[in-house]
Amino acid sequence: QLSMRPVDTSSSQGNEDLSPFRAHPKEVWLRGTVKSVASFGLFVAVELPDGPIATGLVHARNLRQGYVANVQDEAEVGQEVEVRILNVDVERNRLDLSMIPEE
Repeated sequence: QLSMRPVDTSSSQGNEDLSPFRAHPKEVWLRGTVKSVASFGLFVAVELPDGPIATGLVHARNLRQGYVANVQDEAEVGQEVEVRILNVDVERNRLDLSMIPEE
């Protein structure tokens, strides 16, 4: 059945206030929970020590060192992971995360 309803093309990232995440040091790791798995990466809910929670993306290239052939082989929904913040774009409501140690 066809529909003229617009398709939601937004990511799984919500409309959380990301501004508190800008001040978090990039070298400090956070505990997160995988909320969804996509072919291009993981959406992970992270909580700052003082309470704010937001969902960010760990792109496939930031899951681990080396080539990731299948994101689904790296983690599953509900799994706890350690992440660090790479970038916070408050205007575009994007939180970029990594599971790779900073070099």
